[in-house]
Amino acid sequence: YKASQTITSSGTVASGDTVLYKAVQTITLQPGFTAEAGSSFRARTDDCRTGPGPSATDLRADTPSDPESSGALRSTAFPNPFRDVFTLELHLPDEAPVSLTLHSLDGRTVRQLLRSESMSAGPHRLTIDASRLPGGVYVLQTEAGTQTLTHKVVKITQ
Repeated sequence: YKASQTITSSGTVASGDTVLYKAVQTITLQPGFTAEAGSSFRARTDDCRTGPGPSATDLRADTPSDPESSGALRSTAFPNPFRDVFTLELHLPDEAPVSLTLHSLDGRTVRQLLRSESMSAGPHRLTIDASRLPGGVYVLQTEAGTQTLTHKVVKITQ
């Protein structure tokens, strides 16, 4: 799907489907939006006419067909963008030491949220208070055992 300015969706990306949202200004995923297991979803904001440029933002969510048996670390951060607080939902395939770090886009460590904290296999929900951080784009890095995931999270101040 392409749009000249914005895309807003509360739909579902069904298992087996591949969906790309591409807009110049904003893509808003409203409550109820889901990418089912086995789907591939990408959202990109940039100039649709000329292709990606230095200010392009890319979000990708590929979900394994059987997430419970994939053995992969999985996580999602929401709401995104956020004002002061966001939630990280994390699924660990095995018990592992978990580190969670928030970085600026230039790679500096802004906050060490967890440092090698032992966590059991299964789902976990963490609330992250970023109220003291200035608005901007951050990279949330999750390390569990030998696996690493990153999410771009955007703090808005308006």
